[in-house]
Amino acid sequence: MSHHLHSQKTKEYGIVNVLMGYEPSGGHIFCTVKQETTDRPLYDSMDDDAGGTHQLDVEYYRAILALLGLAVPESMFREVERDQALRVGSRYFVHD
Repeated sequence: MSHHLHSQKTKEYGIVNVLMGYEPSGGHIFCTVKQETTDRPLYDSMDDDAGGTHQLDVEYYRAILALLGLAVPESMFREVERDQALRVGSRYFVHD
């Protein structure tokens, strides 16, 4: 699966890591949001009935991130879409 990571400092959560990517074997897009200080995610697409292995549209996660007050670089969405279009599963990229 591809991995696209963005870290940011927030007032509410401290440092937050957002991980999005594409899983070619299942054909779905995933997203996980975790505080740096805990293992418990703020959001995990696998715990979301509309997310998980059912989600094929990276735009779905834009709204989830907005609800959490997070903004990630547009390059994350663009590159995850690219991975999906090309069925790429072995990329790792850090977005500033």
